[in-house]
Amino acid sequence: MPEKINTGGNAEYAKLDQAVIRSMTKTSRSYWILVGLLALIVGSAVMAFIYQARTGLEVTGLNSPAFWGIYILTFIFWLGLSHAGTLLSAVLYLTKSHWRKPIYRSAEIMTFFSLVNAGILPIIHLGRPWYFYWVFPPYPNQRELWPNLRSPLAWDSIAINSYFIASGLFLFLGLIPDMATLRDHSKGWRRQFYQLCALGWNNGTEQWRHFRSAYTLMASFIIPLMVLVSSIVGWDFAITMMHGLHSAIFAPLFVLGALYSGVAAVITLSICLRKYFHFEAYIKIEHLEKLALFLFVLCLVWIYIMVIETFTFMHAEDGIESALMASKMTGSFSGMYWFMVAVLGLFPLSLIIKKIRTSVRYLFVISIVVNIGMWIERYLILVPSLVVNDAPFSWGSYFPSAVEITIIIGTFAFFALNFLLFIKLFPVVSMYEIKELISLRKEEV
Repeated sequence: MPEKINTGGNAEYAKLDQAVIRSMTKTSRSYWILVGLLALIVGSAVMAFIYQARTGLEVTGLNSPAFWGIYILTFIFWLGLSHAGTLLSAVLYLTKSHWRKPIYRSAEIMTFFSLVNAGILPIIHLGRPWYFYWVFPPYPNQRELWPNLRSPLAWDSIAINSYFIASGLFLFLGLIPDMATLRDHSKGWRRQFYQLCALGWNNGTEQWRHFRSAYTLMASFIIPLMVLVSSIVGWDFAITMMHGLHSAIFAPLFVLGALYSGVAAVITLSICLRKYFHFEAYIKIEHLEKLALFLFVLCLVWIYIMVIETFTFMHAEDGIESALMASKMTGSFSGMYWFMVAVLGLFPLSLIIKKIRTSVRYLFVISIVVNIGMWIERYLILVPSLVVNDAPFSWGSYFPSAVEITIIIGTFAFFALNFLLFIKLFPVVSMYEIKELISLRKEEV
């Protein structure tokens, strides 16, 4: 891997720079239509939240015993989605897997904005959202109240804020060399903006040495942080005494779920960028195939954990556990359960066939349905465990209201809107990493 990249006089480097700059500056009418549509959906979600805040949580489907609903399970979904992006980038960087270079930037952007959504949803779930800062780490206040560090809410606050700061720094650090390239190819306000973001980068050997050291340090730090944050979210539920949640397997299950949904989302984003920004020369089928193989391996691990969990419940000799499992497999949740088994445990197994895992259309479909399945998995972890509890006389049901559905759809639109706006200011593929890849290929030849 070269210490210093000289882009002067290289036609392939110039072509790459032009392609990336074109993706940032050439905007079609369909792009603005999509941005407007997403902004309208986000606006509707904001209005629904204002209505909920003014009226109270009675406008939701939350009840006793279902005091958690799609806000919390979608929070788990977004937090899981955020982990795989940075982890995929960091692990593949440390293992010197060069095929990561064209795809890791979009994964890191996905991480950042998924964390934004994950941080918003618990606030939306609060009955008095304007007091959200009460869960922050200990701070002096006029009422002499201190957050209880034994509370999972305080754990989530510390974990999410730590991971948000770390992933943001990791993303920005990797952008610095590209900011310098954009600075040298831009004019007007863009040049001033990129000059500020480049932090005086001049492509010097000493700068590259410090950059490599800092990037390696951040990559090494963010891997255990990701595992810890996923585990903490699993412990939020595992430390309770509710049937279906009080399980030692929740920490590895949530880490696996984060990787599974995240890799599927990276495949989705890579295919979209490849198609609509014409990055076929950089995001190649071989990169998608490696992600598909990774997804296949995660599918096998998911099957293993689900079999263990199912047999544990079946042999627990506990009437509530048996009723909970029956509600999933043959009862009111059976449709969702078997759909989840199909899309998470059966469909991805077809990726073992090379012709299928190199089909862009099939990969796009499977990546979408895998994330739908992962959202349903979170639903089946949380909701049945609440409505089928220790007191059979209090068993109930939960159906999300129109307000909840509007807000949840708004979070997905908010993610897409942020992503679309971000890639018009910052490169969605790493220019300097792809240039390194081009140099390595030339050396091999």
